[in-house]
Amino acid sequence: MPYLPLLPTELIYQIGQEIDDEDDFLALRLTCKALNTKARELHLNSIYRCRRIYLVPAGVDNIAKISRHPSGVNLRVRHIIISDATPYSKQALRKILESAGQDNGAHLDLKSDMEKDATAYGLELEKTQLQRSGSNIDLLASALSDLPRIQHLELEGFSNAAVPRSELNLLYPSLGLKPGSKVPEGLRRINRAEFGLDSRISKRGVAAALKSGLGNLEKLSNGNHSYWLEDFTATRISAFSTAFPKLKSIDIGVAVARGLSHTYSYCDEVVGRWLEAFGKTLRELRYRNCVFRYGFGEPTLLPVGTGLHQLRVFAFSNSDIEIDNLTRFLKNCKDSLEEFELKNCYFDQQPEDHFRLLHYIRGLPRLNRFEYEAEGTDKADCYYFPTKLTVLGLWSLPTATCNVEILFNVRLPPIYTSIQKYKYNTSKKINLELERHTECSEFWDSVTDGKWKCPDLLSTIAKVRDRRLRLES
Repeated sequence: MPYLPLLPTELIYQIGQEIDDEDDFLALRLTCKALNTKARELHLNSIYRCRRIYLVPAGVDNIAKISRHPSGVNLRVRHIIISDATPYSKQALRKILESAGQDNGAHLDLKSDMEKDATAYGLELEKTQLQRSGSNIDLLASALSDLPRIQHLELEGFSNAAVPRSELNLLYPSLGLKPGSKVPEGLRRINRAEFGLDSRISKRGVAAALKSGLGNLEKLSNGNHSYWLEDFTATRISAFSTAFPKLKSIDIGVAVARGLSHTYSYCDEVVGRWLEAFGKTLRELRYRNCVFRYGFGEPTLLPVGTGLHQLRVFAFSNSDIEIDNLTRFLKNCKDSLEEFELKNCYFDQQPEDHFRLLHYIRGLPRLNRFEYEAEGTDKADCYYFPTKLTVLGLWSLPTATCNVEILFNVRLPPIYTSIQKYKYNTSKKINLELERHTECSEFWDSVTDGKWKCPDLLSTIAKVRDRRLRLES
């Protein structure tokens, strides 16, 4: 049986896909000459394929060096993350010193050296001057323009992910964490959220990306970032589509808070015009409201102007929905849409509007996956609406299956404050159900086996409570 060094390079490559740490690749390459050769490309890709940029001099200088390196490693960079973390804040310094000191008291004398790491670039510990000036935009834009194969630009806000050794070494060389070094236990537990955040940082990253023009960019995302809307101005809408002409995927969270000078409808209009600027290339849209608007009485209005005619995947979450606006949006992409997902979205007339939506999307010829999911449902006047409804398979086929889940909460004695969740699951042929039942109430009665009606659930709840009372007595 061949052992690891004798495996062909193709199998080594497949094994390497399961390794995500550049130091693990280094250790693998140091074992023997054969693996040193076969794992070289994997090792270099693990270092350069995805680069996180902290908008401090050390971070910007590092990406600039990579972009101009004569070895051509700039061509390996595919994914750029602009982090909102502030690694030279007093909060960050204190946390790193505490973590290093947990392992070895001698590390406490690093304080002066670490402060030099921060101040060597003209930074004050309380104010990261470079992050708040425009001087970094030009340097970053120049570096990004020399990374011609970037496919994904991500803005990173709050993150509980651990800070890897390579980033600690870049930001704090005084720690001595060079490649292959063992990271002290305390430092391994540091996450980016403990650095502190400044939401204005990634906006400068977006400005630099627009200035550089990322001609091969295919995906733009802001993860858990929630201040994206402030960058949507009429003067920048055309700049985005010009800078990113091949953009295929957008995954954004938009913050729209009450009390802003602009109304919800104005914000939706601006975001809509921005999205439609990518109408000729956009294939995937994942759109969520970071500030939950449910119950505020104003639905999120999706773009229905020029439309997104090439859209194949659409996921929408955290908002009220206006059924007429949604069907008009879907009409513009009806011939291309393949996957459609609604999460924590609510209709004004939940059963009736959802019934209308199911009838409408039944006519989408390429749709093969639809999913509706909400958090635990509350009892309305006469029903519990399904919390999860999934349809798999082409809707044009009679075999398309609809899986329905109802989650309802039961308040338990003696004080009825503790909550126990109960689920009811069933499976139906969606086309057959829609053909048989033209009335909304009849349809939901059938697909939920009548479980959505309160009398049925109340009987179940009463039995649960009686059983709990008997056990406690």
